Amino acid sequence: MTMINNVTATWANETLAQAEGWQCREGAVYLSTESSGDDDRGTRLDKGQAWPFPSGVTVYYRSVGGSARISREQIA
Repeated sequence: MTMINNVTATWANETLAQAEGWQCREGAVYLSTESSGDDDRGTRLDKGQAWPFPSGVTVYYRSVGGSARISREQIA
């Protein structure tokens, strides 16, 4: 499992080499596969919620105000 600590309100991104599940561990985050659009685009995850992504996609993420933490784990 990989942790993304100190997620801020500025969009960041990661391109996935394998399918992964992303879980919000602290705070709340937006996750999207769209590189541009509204600041609230994509899926909102609150603490404890998760979302799967296939390999090869670029995931854009940011916190919903304040800081947040995301865990990433490879899935089959």
